Amino acid sequence: MRLISKLTLLAGVCVLFTSSCMIGSIADRIAYANDGDAGSGNAILLTKNTYPIASVQDLKVSTSGGSIDVAGDATQEAVIEMYVKPNNNRNLSKDEIQEILDRDYEIRIEHRGGTLEAYAKQKNNLNWRNSVNISFKVRTGNKVTTDLTTSGGSIKLANLSGRQNFKTSGGSLEVENMDGNITGRTSGGGIRAYNSKGTINLSTSGGSIKMEGLNGDIDVSTSGGGIEGHSIRGSLIAKTSGGSIDLDNLICSVNASTSGGSLTAVLKELPGDVRLSTSAGSVNITLPGNTGANLDLKGFNVNVDGLANFQGNNSKGKLNGSINGGGANVQASTSAGSVNLTVR
Repeated sequence: MRLISKLTLLAGVCVLFTSSCMIGSIADRIAYANDGDAGSGNAILLTKNTYPIASVQDLKVSTSGGSIDVAGDATQEAVIEMYVKPNNNRNLSKDEIQEILDRDYEIRIEHRGGTLEAYAKQKNNLNWRNSVNISFKVRTGNKVTTDLTTSGGSIKLANLSGRQNFKTSGGSLEVENMDGNITGRTSGGGIRAYNSKGTINLSTSGGSIKMEGLNGDIDVSTSGGGIEGHSIRGSLIAKTSGGSIDLDNLICSVNASTSGGSLTAVLKELPGDVRLSTSAGSVNITLPGNTGANLDLKGFNVNVDGLANFQGNNSKGKLNGSINGGGANVQASTSAGSVNLTVR
């Protein structure tokens, strides 16, 4: 009797999914998840689809209330999973969740040509307490382009090469082991970027930014937090209106500015120009010894340590000249603090 009951339940679940606008080779499963944002708390895995790994070159995912997690580490099959989590800490049965999805949401998972698309959106304006979060977790090959959008969750990307375009209005962004043209936007969370290369453009209006092990043309900005960067190569633009900037182990050109904090840049090598500015803090610069540079430093005070082979003028609040015969331009300015230069 138990076996018959289980088979009856599975058959009922299959009927429910058949009626829900989901297209593709669906292996229906319902289970509690235990990993990542998608599986936090009482999130339930409702759908798992698999495809030949070579058949997915483009990925498009859009959801109005959950997270998106994409990794290019699949070796045999591409997999997409859909998780559902009730808001307001409600404990709903599988049937109750399915009833909400059928009544209040448009959900579509399609695979056509080389494109895999997942779409989840509310049909009506629901009170958030009565709605659910729909998240997607995808595993593909590493050469996949993405177009990802969510208004209510975080986005994570890892182990992908190619063009990546992603944005969220209510969560954090995280990228790791990426290669290509990477563009990410968030209005409500922090940004983490690790061990990636290419053209990287990341911005947030409401969080901090942390970077490590990046190589390429890098442009990051925030209106509401600090910026940390470690082991950066290539070129770096870093801007914030509401925090400090702390950069070290740099082998790159640097253009960094803040309106509300101190700024520190430690350069291991000086392959290009450096421009550092703040309106409300100190500027601390460390340059490698025996490196030629043209210096233009301005602040309430300008303090130097280890300066040798200098030609130019050094008066209170202003230093202009060159070291070791000149080279890349190093500019630093502050309106309400000191500029501190160390050469070592």
